[in-house]
Amino acid sequence: MRLADIDPRLSAYGADTLLITSPKLPALPGLDIDTSRGKRTTQLDLTRSDDCAILKNLVSAADVFLQAYRPGGLAAKGFGVDDLNKMKPGIISANLCAWGWEGIWKDRRGVCTVDDCHCLMSSESHSLIHSCKQLLD
Repeated sequence: MRLADIDPRLSAYGADTLLITSPKLPALPGLDIDTSRGKRTTQLDLTRSDDCAILKNLVSAADVFLQAYRPGGLAAKGFGVDDLNKMKPGIISANLCAWGWEGIWKDRRGVCTVDDCHCLMSSESHSLIHSCKQLLD
């Protein structure tokens, strides 16, 4: 099951979910339709100390933390699994990596819908990936 499928289900069961993205990332309204059902949304720039403080406050009140940064991306900003457990002991943390935790593609940016298509390797998905290559690079 994709991470993008889990949090809408949590929302459907009554969980209060919040999608946090960076103001530095491009708007992808077509993907947001799939990945943000039932969620409130906000933007935080984790290169800013005040936004990091906001995320720490949100983590301290959270029961579950789902993230899809590249391997080590959040840990480098002080939000790795060990950091989260210090902020909120017992927090459930789920981590998605678009291209895997090891290997030559592990540090590439990924978009879940494009990742799924890449895995399918159909002629249609190959066309979609080709058209989305600029987003991935």
